[in-house]
Amino acid sequence: MRRCSPFVAVALAIAAAGCGGTSPATPSHGKTLFVQACGACHTLSGIDSPTHQGGDLLGFHMSRATLLQFAREMPLRHRLTSAEFATVADYILAVQRRGGG
Repeated sequence: MRRCSPFVAVALAIAAAGCGGTSPATPSHGKTLFVQACGACHTLSGIDSPTHQGGDLLGFHMSRATLLQFAREMPLRHRLTSAEFATVADYILAVQRRGGG
């Protein structure tokens, strides 16, 4: 029986890990994370609402780094991973570029 090289084993492990799900960086995942983690306080509709104490984020244009910094400082019920923060930031920036959610 022939053994596979370490490179092949690592490549197979990476491929297997990516099977069977939606990539965490998809726009729909970003929207889902935004709604779950940020939606109680923020909107992306362009309309401020008294029920959303954090306000609407559509008009807040800032760099990705600044947005990530602010996002990490927000009070959340469930802590997000670095990758999830990045996904939410990318979603917010994409909506801002389009001009609406």
